[in-house]
Amino acid sequence: MTASAQSPDPQAEAVRSAESAPEGGHFLSLLIALVVLFLLYPVMVELGLIRLYRLGFIAFLIVAVWTLSHDRRVLVISIALGLTTVAGQFGIFVAPTPAVVLVTGTLAMLFLAFTTVVTLAAVLRPGKVTTDKLAGAICAYLLLGLTFSVLFSLVEFVKPGSFSFPAGFEARRPAPATSSSSSTSASSS
Repeated sequence: MTASAQSPDPQAEAVRSAESAPEGGHFLSLLIALVVLFLLYPVMVELGLIRLYRLGFIAFLIVAVWTLSHDRRVLVISIALGLTTVAGQFGIFVAPTPAVVLVTGTLAMLFLAFTTVVTLAAVLRPGKVTTDKLAGAICAYLLLGLTFSVLFSLVEFVKPGSFSFPAGFEARRPAPATSSSSSTSASSS
């Protein structure tokens, strides 16, 4: 047996793994989970059911791990990040200390960033454009927004007031643009 047969090319292995992945539905499932997550948040906050929303986020994590499960290395990393994030979510239920909230938020952000990168890599891979790839592209866009929302929440958590303006601050707005004919007629009257 040759050395090349014993250690296959990692890129070729990744391509074979992607080609052998089950077709269709994975990104659509993730897209549905993301849309539900986005729709539930304002309702749950308004009703004071943020703990229940955390359970919905855990369900989203499970769907995301399942979506990424076609590649063994990606699966291992997503399970590791996902399980630690789930543990942190349960930690917030038990002891919502600032340290637990900060660590869990950081883990969630890392998981979301990883999921975004893997989703983008799958979508940008050469090949036929399918409905699932389009769903993946939408997922990547939504995941990017969700990742940054968690990042900004962490910034606000660490330094409250980071995104507020001082009292009495008024944003300057540019003067309305006018055409030369309307300004000429206005000045001549």
